[in-house]
Order: sequence, then C-alpha cells, then structure tokens
Amino acid sequence: MNHKILYKDRDRPLDEGFCTGISLHSHTLHSKESVNFIKRLTQQSLFVRGLIYVHHRTRSDSPTLEGELARLWWRPPLSAGQALHLERSQIEEKLQMAPVVSITDHDNIDAPMNLQLMARNEHVPLSLEWTAPFGATYFHIGVHNLPTKSAQKIFGRLLAYREEPQLALLDELMHELAAMPGVLIVFNHPMWDQTGQGAKPHAKCVHDFIRRYREPIHALEINGMRSVAENQRVTKLAEEFQLPLISGGDRHGREPNAMLNVTNASTFAEFADEIICDGYSRIVIMPQYREPHLLRVIQTLGDVLDDYPDHSLGWMQWSERFFRKQMDGSVKNFTQLFESRSKPIALRYLLKGIRIIANKKLRPAFRLAFAKSPEEVQIERAHTAR
Repeated sequence: MNHKILYKDRDRPLDEGFCTGISLHSHTLHSKESVNFIKRLTQQSLFVRGLIYVHHRTRSDSPTLEGELARLWWRPPLSAGQALHLERSQIEEKLQMAPVVSITDHDNIDAPMNLQLMARNEHVPLSLEWTAPFGATYFHIGVHNLPTKSAQKIFGRLLAYREEPQLALLDELMHELAAMPGVLIVFNHPMWDQTGQGAKPHAKCVHDFIRRYREPIHALEINGMRSVAENQRVTKLAEEFQLPLISGGDRHGREPNAMLNVTNASTFAEFADEIICDGYSRIVIMPQYREPHLLRVIQTLGDVLDDYPDHSLGWMQWSERFFRKQMDGSVKNFTQLFESRSKPIALRYLLKGIRIIANKKLRPAFRLAFAKSPEEVQIERAHTAR
C-alpha cells in the first residue's frame, strides 16, 4: 500500500508539494453522542467510580447504572458552519493549501446537507459516521461523499440496518456503497473497543469484519483522538490486510483535527479515487497530536462543557446540550432537570476537575503532569520512523 505519514512542525511549513488538505471525520451539534466515557472513567478511577455510584443510588430511577447511561446523550457545541470554518482555517493557515472538509456526524447528514445550500459550500461532501452493529459489538464506518440526489434514500437504508441489523442487508449495503463513484468507505478507529467486550473478543470481531468486507472497505483510519499505541495497532492491521491508512480527526470541540490528508487532487471524488484505485494516501500529523493524549481528551471535555453565547440553537450552557430520556418517554435537558433538583455533588466535583485541567493558563503544568510515559515515547518514535 502506498501510504506515508508526514509530521507538521509547529513553526515550519510542510516540506511536501501538495495543493489540497483534506479534513475527514469531525462532528457538529447534529451529532448525538453517547456518555460511554463516564463508564470508562468509572473503570479507570476509584474516586470517579464512587461519585458516579453514589449519584446513581440517590438520584436515578434506572435499576442499573448501564440503564441510566443508555438514557443520556449530549451534542457537540459547534454548528456546521463553525465546524467548517474551523477545519478550513487550519488547512489554509497552517498548511497553506486549499481545504476540503468532510463532516461526519453520527448517523446524521443534516450538517453537510445544510452547508450545501450556502454559497461556497456546494462541493462539501455529504458524509456521515454510520453505526453498524456486527456480532456482539458495533463499528463506526465513515461513509463519505454520498451522491446528492440519492443521499436521503441511502441514508434511510443505513439507519434501517442500525435499528434492525440483518447480516444480509449489511452485505448488500457495504457492496452497494463501495460501488458508487466517488464514495469513500473508511473503517473508523477499528481497534477501539467501544462496547468494552475485551481486547481479544474485540480483535476477533474486527478481523471477522474485515475478512467479510475486505473489498468494500477502502481504508482503515488512524484517529487524531486515539492514542499512539492504538493507532500503531491499526497500522499493523492495515499491513496484515493490505489496506491503505487514512486520517480521521474525530473532532468534537474547538481543537481542529489533529490528523489530515494531503493530496494534489482538487475534489473529494478525485481524492477518493487515489485511495480506492491506487492505495495512495499521505497523512499529516499536526502538532497538537503530540500533546499528552489524556490532556487533549480533557481539553475536549472542557470545550464541550464551556459556555457558547453565540450558539446557533441558543444552547449557551453545557447543561442545555446534555439530555436525558425520562421514564415516560419525554426528553429533558440537564438545565430542566436541575430546575427541580440541585446539581448532583458528583457532577459538581467532576465539572470543577475538568475545568481546572482544561484551563489554558494551567496547561504547561498539566502538560508535565500528563507527560507521556517512556513506553509511549518509544512507541511514538517507532511509529514516526515508519
């Protein structure tokens, strides 16, 4: 496979002759996001686990913590226009290249559909991050550049599979999508075990999925919000199956994508053809990816929990962007929930901690506190040398 990873220094231009920067995989307020990160926090921290379980026992009417978390979701803060401007600006200012931005909200194409109605945006790809159940887990598939005329019909079928998974329909959809001119199919963050089934069972599901869909999968994603170690495992997976690597930023906050592709193609369809036909991919790792991974994750949480006075839907406070489905089927945001009861103590402590760590003035100190371990540095150096 003809892929190569390039590294952008903070104060030096990229020493490569490309004219177009491609931003793949980012999210807007149209994306419905799970709160699975809370469950992962309880697994990683005894303190957080105690706070969350106290909250569940005293505040929740769900019989289990898993049931409570399944009733919660949140929305990223940026509008489609803000997200597009953020990604375009990074490519224009940091790479001095023409930008192409493919926004991929979870199981939703409203952002690119709306953007295409505006001037200068008619060439924005119609893309999404499709949730595809498979066996005991589910995967996220980047479906980029759907044909405008049939996008809604295709989108409806993708959602139908998500709601009622049938393997025969998945077979049909994967091969149909891959056969569409200009459409790019990316297996996003394949080594991320999102359901928590364990490393070995997850790896087996990944291998089974790729073996079944080796032909329609055009590329495997290395992800700007996942760790160096996990991305290295994806690199080995790509080598094993002879699939090209591609970038994916997975932006949810205000930090632009930490991984981009660069090309001399002038349109997304031309770029897709390079990946599909030639396996040609040039990935640029932006400087922000070299920051400690945990610090960047907390910074994103800080962005999500910040106030946005100019929010396009008026959801200025974070609590207006977090939602809960009630037992009677109605939906309330957290602001409405806090009107009847005070903010839970567990949540207050969690918010304070995140905001302290996300404070830009304190970032140098926390950069040292969250510095990468010698093992991580060794892996990163090996990855850089590839």
